[in-house]
Amino acid sequence: MPFCTRQVLQGFHTYKVSIRISNVKYKDERYVFYIKPLPGTDIKLLNRYADEVKRLMEVEFFALDITPGEIKLVVSENPLHENSLIKILESIQFKESEMDIPYAVGYDMMGKMVIADVTEFPHLLIGGGTKSGKSSAIHSLLMSIIYKQSANKVKLLLFDFGASDIKVYDKVPHMLRPTIRSNEIEKGRDSLRWLQAEMEKRLIMKDSLEVRKFTVEMGKWQSIVCVIDEFPAFIRALTAEKHNKKAYTIIEDLLERARKVKIHLVLAAQGSTKDNIEIRTTNLGGRIAFKCNNRYESQAIIESSDAVDLSGKGVMYFKSDQHEGLMRIQGAYMPVEEIADMLDELYPADSYSEKRHDEIEFQISSSQEPDKLETTQNPFSTENGDEELLFEMVMWMQGKENISNNQLKNNFEMGYERANRFLARLEDAGIISKQKKGTKLPRTVDQNKIEEFLENHGYVEDTNKEDWVKCLEQSSMQNDMEPKHEQTIKASNEEMDAETHVECSPHEVPKTKERKLRIDPDKLKSHSTRYRKKGPAH
Repeated sequence: MPFCTRQVLQGFHTYKVSIRISNVKYKDERYVFYIKPLPGTDIKLLNRYADEVKRLMEVEFFALDITPGEIKLVVSENPLHENSLIKILESIQFKESEMDIPYAVGYDMMGKMVIADVTEFPHLLIGGGTKSGKSSAIHSLLMSIIYKQSANKVKLLLFDFGASDIKVYDKVPHMLRPTIRSNEIEKGRDSLRWLQAEMEKRLIMKDSLEVRKFTVEMGKWQSIVCVIDEFPAFIRALTAEKHNKKAYTIIEDLLERARKVKIHLVLAAQGSTKDNIEIRTTNLGGRIAFKCNNRYESQAIIESSDAVDLSGKGVMYFKSDQHEGLMRIQGAYMPVEEIADMLDELYPADSYSEKRHDEIEFQISSSQEPDKLETTQNPFSTENGDEELLFEMVMWMQGKENISNNQLKNNFEMGYERANRFLARLEDAGIISKQKKGTKLPRTVDQNKIEEFLENHGYVEDTNKEDWVKCLEQSSMQNDMEPKHEQTIKASNEEMDAETHVECSPHEVPKTKERKLRIDPDKLKSHSTRYRKKGPAH
């Protein structure tokens, strides 16, 4: 054996990392050491000092594969070049794969091909530092789709706001439209809304058909894979204008609901901190992290800081429900020039007419003017009654100096994430202050913005404060078990719309649909006006 177990142990011991080796195997020019940290040893130290130990041992390949079940150290005296994309694409394993959309991810530490199913993610997040391998991962994904699937089965919608050169795929029939570039914000906005409309159409069909009939119908649909390279830059460009402040919620909506109807998002970014990503990543089941500049970037991508210690171009951590834990993988690679040559062979220019893309109308209806887009595109459409609840919330905030996530959770009986969504919308409207980075302090409430918001949405001032207070006091007498600052009064729609005084008798409960309003009595008495929805003329 060219080098022994003692060298590995001594190498880590030099940096005060205490381990023991339970087993050693040799396969395909690799020595595989099965490692167990001794009590008191932090596993993270193994990654931190891996490069230093590699230099001490003077070997060509030295990589740790850490999973929940075991820790393997793979060492080779010879350089390993297992990163060929075409080798995977031409393999029997890939060609005969029964996956819906197989993706040639790369090779594990033992040189075994790693192929994943895009539909099982169902959405993918790719991140890492500059020139770490992110663009290669996108090319591997797109080539996997084009090489394996026909244009009748999978369609592509591509956004290139980075430097991945994905416009090379414009020549293939899989494209719904040519690649959208960084100077084509309007096309990007229209395409994103078209994708959301396509999702809605499919979801309506899903709800209207019996399960078996829907399964048959869904089998006829084309899968749509939408790739957005440098999506934070795209989101910032979308929200640069006032009437597009909530455009990013379309992406969140697609992440939440599109998975049910064969629409899959692939989002890529460098410098992917949580603040930079700007969207909730809950539904991004597939994660790929190349070497990150700091632990915050790594944490945002794979919910672990391990990607900071990655070394070697194209080396990644891959996370998905299809595999256990974090997989350390050498990403598949193919030069862009070779990709262009292969695409020319697969789809010669003279074999297609000038119209290479589907004739799809991406434009939003001309009747939808820009200043109306915020109201017509409801970012909370996935939650029944959220729009109505938002106005109830704003009315409840009258007279308050500040609010917090916990207040919304407790007063409106919702979860943390949903409360954050409402806070984000209130912030966009200017009603509450922005959250200070690194804190969870309550947000300051701007009462002038509340009045402006309600008036702009058809609510009018009701100066009969005494009736509101009287109504509230009667309500509190009925149920003295309720907390003083969270009294609830019930008013029918008819009462809310009436132009006359509000009457709340403890013995006369309206038979019409009731609506709960939570009102702070102390703040109410100090506030000069109330608002109610303007009703029809009588």
